[in-house]
Amino acid sequence: MSNQFPPGLICYSCRQSNASLKKGYQCGLCHNALCKKCIFPLKKSFFSFLKEVPEELTHTAYCNGCYHQKVAPAMEIYLETMQRAEGLYVFEKATRHVPLIMRSKHKMSVENCVDRKETILRLAFWAAEQAFNAVTGIEVVCEKVRLNGYQTSKWSATGYASKIDVLGIESK
Repeated sequence: MSNQFPPGLICYSCRQSNASLKKGYQCGLCHNALCKKCIFPLKKSFFSFLKEVPEELTHTAYCNGCYHQKVAPAMEIYLETMQRAEGLYVFEKATRHVPLIMRSKHKMSVENCVDRKETILRLAFWAAEQAFNAVTGIEVVCEKVRLNGYQTSKWSATGYASKIDVLGIESK
């Protein structure tokens, strides 16, 4: 489908003929023509902590109906999971005496993050998605990368999603 709409097109949402329709704004899901004021924008990086972003959430513009039907519920779940992830307990590998109840058998791994905090938060987000309350055995590695005279860092980490005895931690 081309980005240019035929002349005389009206906005699907507000039903007005607008000059901004010439720019080719359209809903990413239903592909209806929209004017600039009727678009619900979404940054491509919004759902970046998900391991696999569903195809319907990869677009940058939505109409009112598609946004409220598909995007808004997914955003609410994503933000709730992010809030839980920020409150998860995090234990590095060197930590001893973790009041462990259950630990996932599958090691989580994240690579190519920009800083240490984001790296650990990604592990915590994935653990929160699986209804765990902690990440244990975390090993964080920083690799220095040189690009044409500039130096930057790439962070990676591994860890296990776990359930811990919260009362055992808070009583110490």
